[in-house]
Amino acid sequence: MIAIDLGSNTVRAVKYDCETGKKLSTFEKIVKTADKTHSAGVINDEAKARVVAALEEMNKKLGSDDKTIAVATAVYRKAKNGAEFLKELEAKFGLKARIIDGETEAFLTALAVEEAMKGTEQSSDSFLLVDIGGGSTEIIFKKGDKLTMESFDVGIVAMAQKYRGHDALEKGIKKECFELKEFIKDTMYAFLKPQMFCATAGTPTTVSALKMGMDYESYDWSKINGSTVGLDDVDKIFTKLLKISEGERSKLVGVGREDLIIAGIFIFKEIFEASGFRECRVFDDGLREGVALAACKKINIF
Repeated sequence: MIAIDLGSNTVRAVKYDCETGKKLSTFEKIVKTADKTHSAGVINDEAKARVVAALEEMNKKLGSDDKTIAVATAVYRKAKNGAEFLKELEAKFGLKARIIDGETEAFLTALAVEEAMKGTEQSSDSFLLVDIGGGSTEIIFKKGDKLTMESFDVGIVAMAQKYRGHDALEKGIKKECFELKEFIKDTMYAFLKPQMFCATAGTPTTVSALKMGMDYESYDWSKINGSTVGLDDVDKIFTKLLKISEGERSKLVGVGREDLIIAGIFIFKEIFEASGFRECRVFDDGLREGVALAACKKINIF
C-alpha cells in the first residue's frame, strides 16, 4: 500500500508491505503548501502547483497501488480552499484522502514512533513525543495505554513568515509557544515525568542528521530512528547554521528550508526548556508511517 502525508511544508509518502511490516520505498518533497496562507487565508496557486508536481514525481518513484491513502494536515484544516483543493487532488490522482484533525494526526504519529521504537534499544511505554510541523506542532504524552495529546497552531512555515528577522522570530516564537509550554508543564505534573523525550519531523531529524555529518543529499532515514540529540547539540548546530551563508545552509538542510530550520530550532528549544529534558530520541518515522500502520491494522481513520 502507499500512504501519503500531505503536510503544510512537505509531501511525504511511503510504500509499505503490510505482510512483512517493511518500508519498500519512501518519498519526500518540500512544497511549502502553507506559503503565505497565514496572511491570505488560502492555499495559493503556486503552492498548489508544487503539490501536484510532487505527487506526479512520487508516482514515478513509488509506482501505483490500488490501496493509496492520503491524509492532509494543518494548512488544509485552516485554508478556506483546503477541502476543495484536496478534492482536486483526489480526482487527479485517484486518492482516497481526508483532512484529519490534530488529535488524529497526533495518534497516528505516536503509532508510528512506538512501532519504530521496537527496532531500537530505546523502547518505552512512557514518553513525551513532539511533532514539529509546517502548520502546527503536536504534543503527545503516552503512559501505558493512556494517550494525552494537543495540537497547537505553531508551525515553522507560518512562524518564519509571520516574524521576519532573527530577533523578531525568537521573540515571536517564545510568545506563540506559551500555551504549548504550559500544556507540557501541566501534563508532566499530572503524568509524572515520562521516561523518554522523543521528536519527529524535519527539524529534529535534520539536527540529528547534521550531528552525524549528513547533509540533505546524503540523508539516510534508517540511521535517524532512535538517534540521540542533546540540547547542547541543538545549540551547536544552530550556531553553525546562523554563521554560514544561505546557499551553504540550503546544501545542508535542503532548498526552501533555509529559513524554516531556524524557526523549527527555536520551537524545539522552547520544548526542551518546558520539558526539562536535556536529551531527545529522534525518529524519522512519523505520520505517513502511522497512516500505513493504521491501514494495515485495519484501524479506521476515515
